[in-house]
Amino acid sequence: MIEEEMYNRAITFIEERYPKGWGGAAVIHTGDERYLISVAPVTFNASTELCIEVGAICEAHKFNIDVTR
Repeated sequence: MIEEEMYNRAITFIEERYPKGWGGAAVIHTGDERYLISVAPVTFNASTELCIEVGAICEAHKFNIDVTR
């Protein structure tokens, strides 16, 4: 199941990327069966913060790939 795979990839990524404290990641699935992962950028100015999914969505757009989930 794709959703289960997305969840597992997010958990694995978070444990590696953020070994201490809080961490978050977003996983999207694409039309060509890729899983793209993004994190929220840490900024000093709250007005420049973005949703955690934006990085993965922009990456899919960069490669002209449809996002399915």
